[in-house]
Amino acid sequence: MNGSTLLEPGCGTSWAAGGPDVSGPTAGKASIRQLARMTPRIDKPLRREVLLDGRPYTVTITPDGVRIVPKGKRSGAHEITWLELVSGEAELHRDLVRSLAHRKPPQPSPARPRRARGKLRLA
Repeated sequence: MNGSTLLEPGCGTSWAAGGPDVSGPTAGKASIRQLARMTPRIDKPLRREVLLDGRPYTVTITPDGVRIVPKGKRSGAHEITWLELVSGEAELHRDLVRSLAHRKPPQPSPARPRRARGKLRLA
């Protein structure tokens, strides 16, 4: 590739200044430490726009989690922390919502005549 810093097996070039040489018997195989350098940490909010069903939403990725809001709005946000996502709590919540949606609403009981309270006075 022309001036690229991508790994190319057997090309004899390196990623960036001081990067590993990718020529030789281990060409194209990056170590865990090298891969860790390739993925930047999330240290500040990162905002992107996505279209869902033709409507724009703003997705914000923070060190704490992910938040999605209809574009131009502050309310109506859906937020999930990374721990909820990894622990499976998000799936449990989704399954609970689905199960409640399929449940039939309780039928109102037929009206019963009210009993009079207090003493009955006879004239």
